[in-house]
Amino acid sequence: MAGRDLWWAARTSGAVGGRREEEGSAGELLRPAEAAARLGMPPSTLRLYATKFAEFLSPAAASPPVSPDGRPAPRLYTAQDLALLARAKELLARGLTYDQARQALRQLAGLEPRAASTPVAADLERALAAWRALAEERTEEVRHLRAELQTLRESERLLRQSLAERLAALEARLTALERELTTRLARLEQRRADRSFTD
Repeated sequence: MAGRDLWWAARTSGAVGGRREEEGSAGELLRPAEAAARLGMPPSTLRLYATKFAEFLSPAAASPPVSPDGRPAPRLYTAQDLALLARAKELLARGLTYDQARQALRQLAGLEPRAASTPVAADLERALAAWRALAEERTEEVRHLRAELQTLRESERLLRQSLAERLAALEARLTALERELTTRLARLEQRRADRSFTD
C-alpha cells in the first residue's frame, strides 16, 4: 500500500500520527463540525478561518491530503488549533482585517518583531510623533507666553502703584500750594485794608 494510502487509512480508522481520536484525551483531534461548535461559529466560517490562518495551524487542519480516490480528507483540529482560531476570532471581532490579525498572531508567536509595522502604521506613527513634537513645542511656547504675560501684569501693577503714589504726591503738593496761595492772598487783603484805614 502506498504511503498516502496508509496515511488515509490511519485517518479513517481514527489514528493520526500514532494518536487515537479519544474524546477528552490530550491528543484529541476534532472534526470540523465539533470544532466549529466549540468555537461558536458555523462550519463554513471555520473553513474560511482555516484557509486564512493556515500558516499557524497543524498540518491536519491547514492542508489535509487527498484520499486515494481523489476525495479531500476532512480537516482535523487540535486543541492548539482551536486556541489559535479562537484568538483570531477575537482579533477579527475587534475590527482587525485578516492581514492585521495574521500579523498580530505572528507577533504573539514570536515570528515577527513586535516593533515591525506596516507602511500605513509607520506613516501614522511618524504623523503621531510629529503631532506630539508640535504639541510639545506649542506647550512650551504657551508657557513662555504665560510667563511673559505674568511679567507684564506685574510691571503694570508696579507702574500703576508708582503712578498712584506720584499722583497722590502731586495732589498733596497742589493742596499745599493752594493753602499757601490762600494765606498770601489773605495777608495781601489784610495789608490793603490796613492801608486804607490809615489813609
